[in-house]
Amino acid sequence: MKKGAKWAIYGIFLLALIGLASSLSGSSGRWMNHLLALIFIGGILFFLVRYFLLRNDPKRKEMASFRKAARLSRKRFENRRELKGRKMKRPPLRKKSGVRLTVIEGKKGKRENL
Repeated sequence: MKKGAKWAIYGIFLLALIGLASSLSGSSGRWMNHLLALIFIGGILFFLVRYFLLRNDPKRKEMASFRKAARLSRKRFENRRELKGRKMKRPPLRKKSGVRLTVIEGKKGKRENL
């Protein structure tokens, strides 16, 4: 986050705390309404600042890619664990045939003269 934006956020929260303290000292009956309004407006400001200032942050995009890859990897390993938990069915054994193949000796060493 940029330095100027960080100080602006701190200033907004400081002003909000000063306003809350003054409302508590003046009329203590309405402080709950002020507190709820403060939380609501603070939440809106937080999400707006987060959306506009951190939208093009390359670290954030890299982290999103990492999380996506981690989620896919976790899914893949969970599927493997499920397969390990089940008993593997063995394929039926094939009977060996009684046919024996033999090699026929040919004219390997002789060349034809053309």
